Amino acid sequence: MIVAITASGIWAVYWSVINTYNVEQREVNIQAEGERIIDLIINGGYHNGRAIYGLNSMSAVSGYPLTGQRTIASPIFNNDSDDYRIEYPLDFTGGNTRYAEFSVEFSGANIPTSKLWFRLRTDGVAGDEHNYDVNITENFLQRKSGTVQDAFGEYDKTWFKTQELSSVSGYCSGLKLSFYLADVTQLIHYNYRLDREPDPPINNPDQERAYMNGIPYPEYFSTTVYFPNRK
Repeated sequence: MIVAITASGIWAVYWSVINTYNVEQREVNIQAEGERIIDLIINGGYHNGRAIYGLNSMSAVSGYPLTGQRTIASPIFNNDSDDYRIEYPLDFTGGNTRYAEFSVEFSGANIPTSKLWFRLRTDGVAGDEHNYDVNITENFLQRKSGTVQDAFGEYDKTWFKTQELSSVSGYCSGLKLSFYLADVTQLIHYNYRLDREPDPPINNPDQERAYMNGIPYPEYFSTTVYFPNRK
């Protein structure tokens, strides 16, 4: 038990305990959200009242999934504000083929977090039940430009990445997913090495240390999805 001599000391101890509790709770929430996102990407499910079709729902079509940064507008998904995505078909033959994607949408050059969307599109069919977007999270950490430790330029990259595993006969055998989640209620700058600084700056070093200690670091998540033999 800690016994403080002065009233200010008692307040400092109380503030420290409450602050530690709040940080731990926010870290627990981010951990749960990251695990939920991984499960949705792999297995699908439901979110905000809409069906999510995960990678395990992908049909065996040569050349899919499509992954990586978008440089040319997709014929299925034409929102060029998305930086990184995974696009895959849910049907193999017949008309009205359904396609799905998970994609990251930047929230702005000076905002540290971005949005992850699930999108469903169906060829030749209109209607919200066949074509819809679902916001999965708004906590994907964006990435600052620059290659040195103290580079805090504009956000122009994303921490959400996919790596295609070795393929056979044009088919991808699996994907490695990785991303950072950050619960950022205050505006904090992160550079490419995850160094942080408050915005606007706090000139008093004691106040800055107390402020930054109340903000959890981003949580890292990674998993590998293997697809069945699709020869």
